[in-house]
Amino acid sequence: MSPSDFELVAAACESRRPTDLVYQFQSLMSQVCLEDLVAEHLRTTLTDPKSSPPVVSQSTIQLLNGSWYSVDLTVNHAKQPSAHIQSQHNAVIMFVTSYSYQLYDIHGYEPHYFNAEAFVTQGRSGTFEPAETFALDESKNVLDLWHSAVGAHITLTNKFEQHIAYRFDGTSGRAVSHYNSAPAISVLEHIAAFLGFYGDSTSVPQLRKLLEHVNESVRWEAACALSHIDRDEGLSAFALLARSSKGETAAAANKVLTASK
Repeated sequence: MSPSDFELVAAACESRRPTDLVYQFQSLMSQVCLEDLVAEHLRTTLTDPKSSPPVVSQSTIQLLNGSWYSVDLTVNHAKQPSAHIQSQHNAVIMFVTSYSYQLYDIHGYEPHYFNAEAFVTQGRSGTFEPAETFALDESKNVLDLWHSAVGAHITLTNKFEQHIAYRFDGTSGRAVSHYNSAPAISVLEHIAAFLGFYGDSTSVPQLRKLLEHVNESVRWEAACALSHIDRDEGLSAFALLARSSKGETAAAANKVLTASK
């Protein structure tokens, strides 16, 4: 199996229908020797000082990095249902080990801003067996996984998706917080904050451009940065957020405008 095989699978993902990928992905992953892939990455890291280890987090390693997709291996140490349920991106998941699972139906989901009224309700539950494949639609479902010992699964995701992730209370199902699960979003937030505190008027055009970004947290950081550089620019930015944003972002922008009077 070569990365070009995954390009064929990736092409189907342009339809944004994860179910289209299940059988192609399952067929391809049946040809993969996980140990060989991991060992290849680690050997490269040791022999080439300029290479970066394919570590995504303390529990996830990247197996393949395609033109727009990522194939990752995750080790899961959860041994019981989660107290706080975390949403995931659109993904095709193949289970290396068996898993117990609880599927939740998500209501009021918004991918680019935090909807405090969003909530989840319990859907079906059961067990996934090794080599079984599941297509997750982030706009409809949240998946909670656990294993009696240590679980492992492989995911195929679009690495350029910049949607926020939600955390829901496992008892009430209500949304309790959110975060940007895409590194690209966090980078833009930090850039905006840096330019606000250390920049000058030459940064204003770029920060104005960030006010057009689809992600509300990026727009908020850009407005804050503009307010540090120039009061009038900042007020204009918050007025724009109050008009064009939704939920808590619009409410916070209105509070800033009220406090500035």
